[in-house]
Amino acid sequence: MTLAAYVKQVMKEKKLSLAEVERRSDGLISDSYLTDIINGKTKRPSLETLKGLAKGLGVSYYDELLRVASGDPLKKGWTPESLAETIQKIVASEGMTEVVQAAVGKDELTLKRVAKQLQRR
Repeated sequence: MTLAAYVKQVMKEKKLSLAEVERRSDGLISDSYLTDIINGKTKRPSLETLKGLAKGLGVSYYDELLRVASGDPLKKGWTPESLAETIQKIVASEGMTEVVQAAVGKDELTLKRVAKQLQRR
């Protein structure tokens, strides 16, 4: 995954605007520079810029962003940040809580089938 694709994906998942990422980065990255990253014009930002980008996106600098920027594939599974964020979403949503409670104890094949059905929607 390219840095541009990763940034687009995270912004979409977290419903972040360019201005919001800039604000959350405490001025370490501008929305125009972020646009250059997303459009592939900037492929190798400085380490300081990547730290600001990670802060603005709310992702782990070491576990995720640095790997993507250096061309390494992301590890499958959870980072501490993504797991904590997901748990918060589950707890905050009655529907999500019901889905998770229903999934606990199901076999792997059933879970994969349900996951595919949910992804199609």
